Amino acid sequence: MHEFLLYRPEVCGVDLLYNTSSNWLTVIDTSGPCLTLPPFLFDRLRTRVPLDCPFEPGEVSLGRLCSPKRFPSAKAGPTLPPLHFALEDSQEPEPPRLHLALERLVFQNSSGAELLCVARGDNYQAAAADMTSSHIALGSLAIAGLYTVVNLENYTVGLASKGRLETDSTEEFCTHSVTCTSSMQTYFPPLNMCEDPHCSDYMFMMLDERTKKCKWTRTVPISFGVLLLVLVVLDFVSHRLYKQAIEKASEFGQ
Repeated sequence: MHEFLLYRPEVCGVDLLYNTSSNWLTVIDTSGPCLTLPPFLFDRLRTRVPLDCPFEPGEVSLGRLCSPKRFPSAKAGPTLPPLHFALEDSQEPEPPRLHLALERLVFQNSSGAELLCVARGDNYQAAAADMTSSHIALGSLAIAGLYTVVNLENYTVGLASKGRLETDSTEEFCTHSVTCTSSMQTYFPPLNMCEDPHCSDYMFMMLDERTKKCKWTRTVPISFGVLLLVLVVLDFVSHRLYKQAIEKASEFGQ
């Protein structure tokens, strides 16, 4: 197997490695046909690409593959976006961006159903940030979607895009970005979701499920009321004690 670093993989204009890394270890592994992604990368790609999957998001796939959604407006044309990536990190001049048309990974099974040969690497047990144990694998069908050159002497890999981007792919059917309902939420592009604020990190704060904003816990107003009452009582008591002390001092002075 030959390996290289794949930089800034993007689908539907979204960086799949957002806030994780600028690159990921990729292995050419023709023992299987599919493009195999670590679970976290597959789950991110799934939120943007129009797919019908026989398993829930975040659930193990058990070897099952997803089917591409087809839309009447596509008129038998492509409905899947390309996967963009680079073989070098950002620099001046900017390195060329390559593309792998996901439509080239579509095949029909024995019953005639279309399947997308992009697999979820359920066998990867390492943490998401450990690329040595959860690499990207380019199978035979994925390699066939690119022009590929392997130098057996120095173990380097050369890749080039295959086909025309305009005819092989489209981003028209990408899942639209959601809109956050609260100014305290943080939008996370790869999973196309709004992350709620961590209100529990602050004392006496909790998340309002309706507004998605932090609010005081129910005990806070009661506690403030009790504290205010205690302060009023203490002020009253201290004033009485002060008057008594003044009266006794005046008696000793006579």
